[in-house]
Amino acid sequence: MQGKKETGITIMYMAEALDAGDIISTAKLEIDDEDHVGSLHDKLSALGSELLMDTLPDLFNNRITPQKQNDEEATYAYNIKREQEK
Repeated sequence: MQGKKETGITIMYMAEALDAGDIISTAKLEIDDEDHVGSLHDKLSALGSELLMDTLPDLFNNRITPQKQNDEEATYAYNIKREQEK
């Protein structure tokens, strides 16, 4: 709806603020013209499980240095309207 060309998954530490924890790992996914909420859900679900399986061994063995997020670059999705759900 916004013309974005990619989306992705981030594995992060929990923090008190929303989506504010240190970043552990990320993966990107291209948004195809045919994608919709269902197809992106399925693609992101698979990508997230792969990323988690790739990340956990390094996390457990202290081979990851978490990255602090830059609060000035934070963006938030707006709630869609009922008529946009279709």
